[in-house]
Amino acid sequence: AWGEDHVKFAKICAENDIAPVIFGGEDITTNHGPFIRPQLLRELFFPYLTRIVKSFRKHDIKYVFHSDGDLWPVLDDLVAAGVSGVHPLEPFCGMKILDVKEHIGDKVVLFGHIDCSGSLPLGTVEDVTKEVIQVINDAGPGSGYVLGSSSEIEEIVPIPNVQAMFNTLKKYGKFPQAS
Repeated sequence: AWGEDHVKFAKICAENDIAPVIFGGEDITTNHGPFIRPQLLRELFFPYLTRIVKSFRKHDIKYVFHSDGDLWPVLDDLVAAGVSGVHPLEPFCGMKILDVKEHIGDKVVLFGHIDCSGSLPLGTVEDVTKEVIQVINDAGPGSGYVLGSSSEIEEIVPIPNVQAMFNTLKKYGKFPQAS
């Protein structure tokens, strides 16, 4: 039913001109890799995901796949399924933006990476600013990257740190690279 519901949803989105991009997916990984063996995901999950993505693409709607965690074992499978983007990239799960960009950044748009378990809740404004500049320098060239948090911004995150993330993006998020 999961796949069928998404196929129906794609049609509804197209008929009602709801959005040019849909964020969908499921958490299929933990901080240490997939919940189940990648081969089982390839047999049981990715055929449905491919069908879902095709149903959106048929209507010129981009599909960005969301899953927290370490997606390395299945990154190529996501690309093969036809997703337009991967959201979010969590650095504390091994999803280092520069490495992911080098691996699949020419095929999909990458989202996230500002650390929701480190700099945002626990760091200073200066820590967040430095991280944002570094991520812009690592992921920005050639584009294909949307800066954001590595997951939800929880209420424990100090407002000045959130403001620092967005203000730094506004200041340095244009190219050439930040300095």
